[in-house]
Amino acid sequence: MGARCPQKFRIAQDAQVVQSLARQVSWLTTTCTFTNTEQFPSLTLVKSASSASYNTVGQVITYTYTISNSGNTTLAGPFSVSDDKQPTVSCPTGSLAPGASITCTSTRTITLADIDAGSITNTATASGNGVTSNQASATVTASLTKTLTIAKSASPTTYSTIGQVITYTYTITNSGNTTLDGPFSVSDDKQPTVSCPTGSLAPGASITCTSTRTITLADINAGSITNTATASGNGVASSVVSVTVIANQAMSIDLVDSATTPTFSSPPVAGDTINFSYKITNTGNVTLSGVVLIDASLPGFETPGGICGGKTTFSPGASITCSGIYTLTAGDISAGHVSVTNVAQGCGNPPSGAPVCDTLNIVVEQ
Repeated sequence: MGARCPQKFRIAQDAQVVQSLARQVSWLTTTCTFTNTEQFPSLTLVKSASSASYNTVGQVITYTYTISNSGNTTLAGPFSVSDDKQPTVSCPTGSLAPGASITCTSTRTITLADIDAGSITNTATASGNGVTSNQASATVTASLTKTLTIAKSASPTTYSTIGQVITYTYTITNSGNTTLDGPFSVSDDKQPTVSCPTGSLAPGASITCTSTRTITLADINAGSITNTATASGNGVASSVVSVTVIANQAMSIDLVDSATTPTFSSPPVAGDTINFSYKITNTGNVTLSGVVLIDASLPGFETPGGICGGKTTFSPGASITCSGIYTLTAGDISAGHVSVTNVAQGCGNPPSGAPVCDTLNIVVEQ
């Protein structure tokens, strides 16, 4: 008769063939059943970055690559990682049993080009023992700061003369962390034209723009010029900056005897006349308004004064001559001798401040 004798066999997972040898003993037959386990070599790669973002040149990103044996058979090393952005990836040595993992690493030092790019996406695969893993990608994003600052200066910082030239200098600086493409421009509320060089600005870099202003009488009369400016470029605008230049105002008036002429009888008598003639000149660098001649002895020029030739506003250097007739009184004559002292004053109003005046004493004797 025959019988089935169960036998136990230990199957190793790395073996490819399991053999069983049984002896047949005359009347006894042994039947054995076994199963071949199919091998599935497989690697799985997971990739991560130490930071999800970056913003500084020189910042270091560490990439971690976890290689796992996701198959059912031990894989002998060595294992390596190929990354399209990282030329060197360091991996430990050794084999991997099913379910086991190793960790590989690589570092990247951030450059300006990385920041300008806005992000870094790289793709990697792991391999070893003739097996290649899935592709694994990781993306880190640049934290972009786009900022412009502007500094403004003037040379010289004061002015006093019509035709004098003021040069304004505008320094535009990229105070962010990413390159800004040009062109850059400056908007100035007092300067219609500002010239700027072309080109882009790396972080920390600057360009200098310029503009000139030719001083007018209105500028001197104003006493100062304050203008504000902003810089812009690449969709970024700076804060507002201002600068003030000050006028050195000279406020003065001059009154001189132009041609005083007496007309006397012989001997002089009351009713004779003296023609007083005065020249008023604006000797300052600002406009004078409300210019008058004050002379208590001359009709029409008594306080608060009279207007000469219908002109009351004097630009710098402008002048006018005006006259008045004084009639002798008996009090001006003593024993046929005439002595007349006349006091005149020329006054005008500058753009700001108190009136300026000049006083003249004229003595007529005969």
